[in-house]
Amino acid sequence: QVHFPAPIPELTHSDVLVETFMKGQPILTYTKADPSVREALAKLGLKTTLKMIFLNDFVHGDLHPGNILVNVDEKGKPHLTLLDCGLVIEFGPEQHATVVKILGAFARRDGTLAGQLMVDNDSRSQASPLDVQLFVQGIQQICIDDEDQVRHEGKTDK
Repeated sequence: QVHFPAPIPELTHSDVLVETFMKGQPILTYTKADPSVREALAKLGLKTTLKMIFLNDFVHGDLHPGNILVNVDEKGKPHLTLLDCGLVIEFGPEQHATVVKILGAFARRDGTLAGQLMVDNDSRSQASPLDVQLFVQGIQQICIDDEDQVRHEGKTDK
């Protein structure tokens, strides 16, 4: 259910990735689709992401809506095409463990821990202590905003 374009070796080099053309509709065209279609896409996207992280130890380094195409087969089943896989981050055992901890912190809405784990994991960081503090506070605010949104949606649905 997930497809990737193939690189074209004779046109690709270290600075440029050229891939085969893939047909599909941008995923953002499905924001107003039937709820069952949106749910199927959400489940497929989540399954794909979790498989990348937990089974294959990598993440697509540029995964945004512009790099996700959708095709629906004759049975109405959605398929994803992930474009621009030139930037892929592979995990070793230590990075894998850290990503699991970060995702666990997000699941508990502990943005402070998630942010701190992200900063601690980047040994190349040249951030000042104030930069780190502001980053961690920003991640915590994302978690607070998400919790507020979920709480608000719960009230309006009843």
